[in-house]
Amino acid sequence: MKRLTGILIDEKGAKVVDIIHTLDSLHATIKCNTFDIATRLIGNKPFDIFIDDEGLLVHNPTINGFCIDADEVLAGNLLVLNSNEEGETLSLSTKDIEHILSFVMSGKLFYSVREIK
Repeated sequence: MKRLTGILIDEKGAKVVDIIHTLDSLHATIKCNTFDIATRLIGNKPFDIFIDDEGLLVHNPTINGFCIDADEVLAGNLLVLNSNEEGETLSLSTKDIEHILSFVMSGKLFYSVREIK
C-alpha cells in the first residue's frame, strides 16, 4: 500500500509523519471527521494543506496557519502534502520538508494566498 510523508501541524507544533495513503488514515492523522484541501504557497512553492473542516467550529479553536498577505487563518490540525498536475496526492521530498519547516515559527505555519501560476 502506498505511503505518504508529510508535515502535521497541530497544537504541539510541526512534525514529519509517515502515513498510509487511505482516506481513513488521513482522517486519523488530522484527527477530524471531514477535511478540505487548500493549495497555498509556502514561500514561492505551492503545497496542498489538508485542513480540519470543523477546526473553527470548536470552543477555543487552535489557529495553526497564518496567511502573510491576506486576512485568512487555518484552524485545527493541518497536514501538508504535495500533488502533481493530475491532482494525485504525493509525499513531500526531504527538500520540501526543509523548505516548509523554514516557514514554521512557534509551531505555526506561515503561508501566502498570492495567485499561484
